[in-house]
Amino acid sequence: MIEENLLNVSAIICTRNRAGSLTRALRAMLELDLSDGPFELIIVDNGSSDDTKFVIEEFAGKSNFQIRYVFEPKPGLSYARNCGLRNASGDLILFTDDDCYVEKEWVGVARKLFADNLEKMIGGRVEQFNKSHLRLAIKTAISPEKLDSPNMIYGFLHGANMAFGRCVLARIGYFDVRFGAGTKLRAAEDTDFTYRALIAGIPVTYEPTLVVQHDHGRSGKHEQHKLEYGYTLGIGGMLAKNLLNGRTDLMRPIYWDVRSHLRGWNDNQVQWRELFSKIAYLNGAVRFLVQASWRKSS
Repeated sequence: MIEENLLNVSAIICTRNRAGSLTRALRAMLELDLSDGPFELIIVDNGSSDDTKFVIEEFAGKSNFQIRYVFEPKPGLSYARNCGLRNASGDLILFTDDDCYVEKEWVGVARKLFADNLEKMIGGRVEQFNKSHLRLAIKTAISPEKLDSPNMIYGFLHGANMAFGRCVLARIGYFDVRFGAGTKLRAAEDTDFTYRALIAGIPVTYEPTLVVQHDHGRSGKHEQHKLEYGYTLGIGGMLAKNLLNGRTDLMRPIYWDVRSHLRGWNDNQVQWRELFSKIAYLNGAVRFLVQASWRKSS
């Protein structure tokens, strides 16, 4: 058992050219209840050319906790996440995004969840902040869940609200830089990281008491299709990566996903669009294989 007030916590936000969104996310951080132990915030600037650095410097002057600004010139969310991890000093790592608003108890809840053991990974609840936005990139289940099978991996945990002990990195390594926003695969760096934790025997759970509000801003069908296509590309890349490593357990949920669309087929525009989106699995696999680094293990 670890005393909660002895847990050193590092929260990490990665950002690129979203100064306005970041300003609102940091404003929510000012409301955090940090009365129960040491805390630092690492903000990774992934090559921004807007007012991001100014926003962070202004925020640092207002905050009552340690702020660390770090610059990662290599484009890609995984590069930025890894940069944040290498600059963080905490035993407990929290991730959220630059378009999310953490709740006041966010850090305190995380301390309690990890007080018994740091060698685990937890995904938290991601609520929809603006009800006029599409119900995307959220997870609002109100009951705890345990990840028992690769069949549950897709969407189980969101990078916008995840936590793990630093000791997890010694078991599974850092984020795979071939995945995530800013790469040809666009997404799945968090899913790949979660899957590696699962097969390493690290407990992975969903805890609805760890909450952020996601202000993602997407309100049109074109934005929805673009986001979903990106997710599917990332998953396709994950399939290729693990098939090359002799692992086939990620194939089953993809098989049932495609099969369900084919069985329910009818000749209309929506069905054609959805079937076309499934081709992104294959596209993602090809994109992974043609990368010069595909033989590297992560």
